[in-house]
Amino acid sequence: MSSDEELITPDPPEEPPKSDPLDGLVEKAAIDQSAPFQENVVIALVQLKEKDPCKFEVLRAQFKALGVTVHRLDKLISRVSLSYGMQDPTDLEILLGLIEDAEPFCTPDGDTAFIDLYDGDLRKTFAIARKAVLAL
Repeated sequence: MSSDEELITPDPPEEPPKSDPLDGLVEKAAIDQSAPFQENVVIALVQLKEKDPCKFEVLRAQFKALGVTVHRLDKLISRVSLSYGMQDPTDLEILLGLIEDAEPFCTPDGDTAFIDLYDGDLRKTFAIARKAVLAL
């Protein structure tokens, strides 16, 4: 190759633009109510809720009108949002996290219920209502 010749390199092929998982989602949900629960859609919903809460609520209302179980979707969005650190946990979520590994037990006569919670290596025992033990 002589110095007068230019080395021509082809441009890399352009990637097709990534489609927004929320585009056409209401129409998809009308056909398949599981469409809003897809992982990439849930992540996009979390981002939308953070960026544009009004638009999120309109979309949520449309899902609800279609019969999508929005309370399940809300829970999923909340969990994903927490796992990405996009929102602080509520008091209830903190409490549920604490009792996830709880060890409930009763006195031998069954009159008093307790629960053991651990803070690192420190065990803390609390008296609780027996109905709460049954719920665990």
